[in-house]
Amino acid sequence: MTRYRKSNPDTSKIAAQKARDLALAHKALVVSVLKQGRPYTSEEIAAMLRLDPLQVMKRISDLRKDNLIEDTGARRENQSGRKAAVWKLAKVAA
Repeated sequence: MTRYRKSNPDTSKIAAQKARDLALAHKALVVSVLKQGRPYTSEEIAAMLRLDPLQVMKRISDLRKDNLIEDTGARRENQSGRKAAVWKLAKVAA
């Protein structure tokens, strides 16, 4: 369900729906990368999909809440030099 105030103009409702659709499309793309069988960091997924890492991180959060992906416990260094979580599909999503 798309969230918006009932008093918002139609353009806001359309924008909310488009944002929802884009988020769903990005979630599907992230899952498709992880279905390749290898775990990846969110930055690695973003590079493969040519998306902004923040877009992918938001979808990673959504997918984790949905129990579709899980943290492998492994960490890899990202571009900033920090350790990043490595994600894989949850068994229920595989």
